[in-house]
Amino acid sequence: MTGDLLSAARAEGRTELIETEAMGLARTLGVAFPGHVVASGPDEVAQMIAELSGDRVVVKALAPGLIHKTEAGLVRVTKREHAAATAAAMGDGAGGLRGFLIAEFVPHAVGPPAELLIGMRRTHDFGPVVTLAPGGVFAELLIGTPPIVLLETDDPAAIVADSALGRLLTSRFRNTPAPVDALVPFLDRFRSGVADLPEDVLELECNPVVFVEGTAIALDAAARLGTPPTVAPSRPLEGMGHLLTPSSIGVVGVSKTVNPGRIILGNLLRAGYPPDRVTVVKPGSDEIDGCRCVPDLTALDRVDLLVLSVAAGQAPSLLEQVVADRVAESVILVPGGVGEREGSEDLAESITDTIGASRRTEWGGPLVIGSNSMGIISVPGSYDTLFIPPERLGFEGRSVHPVAVVSQSGAFAIARLAGLPWLRPRFVVTLGNQIDLTVGDFAVHFAGDREVDVVACYLEGFRPGDGRRFLEGAAAVRARGGSVILYQGGRSADGARSAAFHTAAVAGDHAITEALAARAGVLIADSLSDFEDLVMLTALLRDRRVDGNGLGAVSNAGFECVAIADRASGFRLARFGAATTAALTETLAAAGVDGIVGVRNPLDLTPMMGDARFESAVRMVLGDPGVDVGVVGCVPMTPALATLEIDEPGSFVARMIGLWRETDLAWVIVVDGGRLYDPMAGRLLEEGIPVFRRADRALRLMAAYCAHRIGSSP
Repeated sequence: MTGDLLSAARAEGRTELIETEAMGLARTLGVAFPGHVVASGPDEVAQMIAELSGDRVVVKALAPGLIHKTEAGLVRVTKREHAAATAAAMGDGAGGLRGFLIAEFVPHAVGPPAELLIGMRRTHDFGPVVTLAPGGVFAELLIGTPPIVLLETDDPAAIVADSALGRLLTSRFRNTPAPVDALVPFLDRFRSGVADLPEDVLELECNPVVFVEGTAIALDAAARLGTPPTVAPSRPLEGMGHLLTPSSIGVVGVSKTVNPGRIILGNLLRAGYPPDRVTVVKPGSDEIDGCRCVPDLTALDRVDLLVLSVAAGQAPSLLEQVVADRVAESVILVPGGVGEREGSEDLAESITDTIGASRRTEWGGPLVIGSNSMGIISVPGSYDTLFIPPERLGFEGRSVHPVAVVSQSGAFAIARLAGLPWLRPRFVVTLGNQIDLTVGDFAVHFAGDREVDVVACYLEGFRPGDGRRFLEGAAAVRARGGSVILYQGGRSADGARSAAFHTAAVAGDHAITEALAARAGVLIADSLSDFEDLVMLTALLRDRRVDGNGLGAVSNAGFECVAIADRASGFRLARFGAATTAALTETLAAAGVDGIVGVRNPLDLTPMMGDARFESAVRMVLGDPGVDVGVVGCVPMTPALATLEIDEPGSFVARMIGLWRETDLAWVIVVDGGRLYDPMAGRLLEEGIPVFRRADRALRLMAAYCAHRIGSSP
């Protein structure tokens, strides 16, 4: 039936359907429409209007490519007796007119939440996705309202119940027009029918949808045809060990003087990779830096990993030779400008074709990172192929953390690591343009690596269909108690592929990714700073208890106590037990501040509290049975605290480090001071204590982290 509906559009080469064609598609998904007739002209309108009920009707012009009829003045509500005249007036200004749709008028409230938008899009990232969002003529004003997003395997009832929009739409106050017993079955029918739509239906939306006496009725429909995104063949990920823990490495592009290839070779050796397992492909040389040289790839014994640090124009032919002779099990393509600049599309296509052909062989071809990859750091593999001099990264002497950074941008990875001077990740993978291996591939791989607790990802765009793979890996990491962090770039182009449709604008690519990723347990970073701080929290608090959202807070500044209370919406301020209250009362009295402040949460210790009593009060708060997580604020300028004497016994830093080692609760410190107190904050971080420089930021990100921990317990 759907084939018949689309035959005229296909024959005419149309991409946008006429509304009646879109309505036919929507009916196959269980969508109901008001009673209506279709007339070829105003005279026929007068003849057919008797078939409709009600005093008023809606007159719509039908024409190809007519998406926003309301804005064009081609939708009007009128009395029955005026329908023919309205159609005649409308037809005078409508180009390519195919007739008129005359529909019964459905009385309903206007605007959110009375009017909804439901749509299906075949997204580049996740395939077919169903979205529900506020609709009607106010849809554009509500862009940014998190939509309900469904994949074909999702349970609408659970997702509606867990979403803010779903709770609003199904609540009973104020006569909300979408009762749960109507909304959920409607969504379920729509979602389950999407699989039966022809693949060239790229977009279908009904806007607005209203609920009348418990029944969902769509008042308009639009649809678009086109070529669906093609999904790349799967990669042989069982060979990931060749890439991340190689037993032999080859390097192409090493100069006798300093160049990226020479820096890569030096970094390999500094990271501890044995020179007798490294081969440099360089004619005219027998040895460089203790590594054997061979003149070309034909002389190279097969290696687990080959690094191609060459000009972009050389990459396709070298990769062809790698595949033809099975020179390497994995390849890092360093050259940039492959498919990223105008005129380089042929280079990218050639590389893609070579990789694709290799996948069809019995071998399956090499795993390829890049192009435009800055390289990989693998602590288990004892290698570093970044072309950044080590003194500019400062990893030396840092403890290794169970963190894998997976970034499309090499510059993003090293800039964020520079902002986390205490962190040495177990893996750093810079993907470049994902010409083969993807963000999703590494999410799946690291889900199976028990030595990786945190997978921190920077993404500018998924490969076609790779969003699903990313969700699979993220859910698996969460299921075993790990964390996945995502910062998504490229937001300015959100929804640009289909700007004419509300669906793409209201529920664009970025919004869909965030909604689906959050459901998979991913921590979403809204900014670069958030990314760094979420890495800090997930890495440093992973082994500490978060038993609930009961917050215990301490500060030596009244304003900070107020700020903590103001920003504690993600927490429940714990009520201290009798024993804690009595002990704190005694401490305040002994310090002589009991006449100034009392025992409450957040606890104000005033700038007069000295180091020993400050530590004692923090210990009491963190040990209270009602406290599940702690925040310790310190405005360090007070002379009562030894905050500049970092390494002295009995100093503030020494006492907090001792307390950290003695406790197993998750807590953080806020050091609200200027550059003078950077060494203080740095020393605490070196010990593994999360440090923030402002209380409001600490509360916001701690709330996100604790909600994640509580919801992702294995």
